Amino acid sequence: MRQPPVSLDAHVSINDEAECHNLAGHAEIRNMATGAHFILNEATARIFTVIQDQGGSLRAAFEALREESEVAPEVLEADLLQLVTELRENGLVTVAQVSGEQISAMAAARKV
Repeated sequence: MRQPPVSLDAHVSINDEAECHNLAGHAEIRNMATGAHFILNEATARIFTVIQDQGGSLRAAFEALREESEVAPEVLEADLLQLVTELRENGLVTVAQVSGEQISAMAAARKV
């Protein structure tokens, strides 16, 4: 079944059966149940780390990365969404679309 496209309004979490290991600037995410794995280079490892640091919120990760990066926003967004799409296709992360009300609630919770 084809999954909907990933958007910045999504929330990402690493699957329960997946593990992430840092390897000297790179990272590997491996699904221990299926053996599927994905090697992240330095740039994609940074993107994945920021996603985790932002509680899985792609919009918050995008904004944080935009502040620290010299990459054009449209390129950054495309790279972020492509990475998450590939991780989802390999069964390494779960992606949940978040409604506008949920986004507002999460933003309010972060300000507390």
